[in-house]
Amino acid sequence: MTGIRAGVQRGDYIILCNSSNTCRYQVEDIDYYSEPPDMWIALLQEVDFE
Repeated sequence: MTGIRAGVQRGDYIILCNSSNTCRYQVEDIDYYSEPPDMWIALLQEVDFE
């Protein structure tokens, strides 16, 4: 996944929703781009809601 927001770290959770489903993912690995500095690419792992 690619996104823009400073402060996202390995171990954080990302919730993705569509009209009929909500899924939770955990950030397994993340790398920030040098320009813009708040843009990143991350490897996500789907996890169950607790």
